[in-house]
Amino acid sequence: MTTTSQPQASEPQNAALWQPAQQDLDRPASSRVQEALLGGDAHTWALDRILAEQITAALRRAPAITATHRKFRTRAIDTALTHGLRQFIDIGTGIPTHQPIHELIADHGAAHVVYVDNDPLAVHGTRLILDDVTGGEPPSHVDVQIGDFFYPATILGGSQVSESIDLREPVCLVLTGLLEYCPNWRDPAAVVEHYRTQLAPGSFIILTHPTVDGLDLGDARHAQLASDAHRAAACYDVTATPMVLRGRAEFESLTAELDLVGGGVAYTASWPDPGDVRAAADSLCLAAVGVVP
Repeated sequence: MTTTSQPQASEPQNAALWQPAQQDLDRPASSRVQEALLGGDAHTWALDRILAEQITAALRRAPAITATHRKFRTRAIDTALTHGLRQFIDIGTGIPTHQPIHELIADHGAAHVVYVDNDPLAVHGTRLILDDVTGGEPPSHVDVQIGDFFYPATILGGSQVSESIDLREPVCLVLTGLLEYCPNWRDPAAVVEHYRTQLAPGSFIILTHPTVDGLDLGDARHAQLASDAHRAAACYDVTATPMVLRGRAEFESLTAELDLVGGGVAYTASWPDPGDVRAAADSLCLAAVGVVP
């Protein structure tokens, strides 16, 4: 699909609050596009929603696939909680709506989450959402900070993580809806491995990645679905973070030093069942939950 010139932004609710000083809105952001695909118009701009419409035109299943991805994350967080984890760091949070982690962990004692994003608008918006929930003060079990995935010190050494997370104890690191926006030249596998070395044994890392691997390209319907997925991914070229589709082998390289929960790498629709090959077409996304040995 060929994208047209970028539309002008249309203001979300309370737009004067949602745009930090000197923060430009000259192109869509992948995090806000994902929010639009989930139906979240209140926290997105027209250029984000228009791109979401273009993605859906290229891949009709895009909203359902996005919802399936979010449901996987919910199951993975529940699994981490069941295993006793109470510290969470979510990198690339975007806008924390639609089963946000702070709601999933709210009833689990001392559980705490730090949301991290490198987009000042996403961080600003997250703070507004959290303040709105409690009438002016964010929930005590949530913190927000700006940080860049490719510079782990900005995250693990950041003020909120340093105050709220004890890295000597197991942590659940959430890397969902993030790695597909990491170009090959940044070597995301090496970055994930660096984070692993900084986490205590027993920590969890939750990962996902879009893929067309697993589709039967000899089947005309699957071949068309793969083509549509590539066209949808190309729509992100107008953002600051173009999308990369990767194969199963590349995804497995991200988890190479982890002990995988639930039988190994699976699709988001079927995890923790790695044997359900039918889920490839419903997911177009691989998933894994790994434990730091």
